[in-house]
Amino acid sequence: MTTPAAKVDLDIIPADVACLWVPLASQPWILPSVAVTEILTDTPKVDDHTPDWHLGWLPWRRQQIPVLAFEALLEQPLAASTPPYRLGVFYLPFATRERPTFAVRFSGIPRLMRINQHDIKEKPGDDLPAHAEHFGGWVEVQGNLAFLPDLQAIHTYIWGQ
Repeated sequence: MTTPAAKVDLDIIPADVACLWVPLASQPWILPSVAVTEILTDTPKVDDHTPDWHLGWLPWRRQQIPVLAFEALLEQPLAASTPPYRLGVFYLPFATRERPTFAVRFSGIPRLMRINQHDIKEKPGDDLPAHAEHFGGWVEVQGNLAFLPDLQAIHTYIWGQ
């Protein structure tokens, strides 16, 4: 089933942005490097009564944050992986103590890259995972397909608001 891609406003990209190319099992993410607070290797505390995308809880800076597998959130198969996982914790200025930030399981080591408006273009939503448009948009960066996540939409989905 073909779904329309979320509109990605590429005009807001300044002349040059430091970004992270984040490998996930399905498709890589591209996001500004300032969006990632910390990359660590850890094993989340598993909770058996949660959705498949919720891998457990991680004690981080005196609070418990959810760890998710983004592929499962899109109802795609999870890559075979055993704990400890490489996790990315996100900087979310809208997060609160009651609804803190979250971590995502990475499938490799993120790579720092610099991009500008000429390096990135919007990609149509043909043949992409169902309901991905709720969580961001697809872009082509230097000829490679990547997902530009909407961290606020993911945070809202996780916490049910």
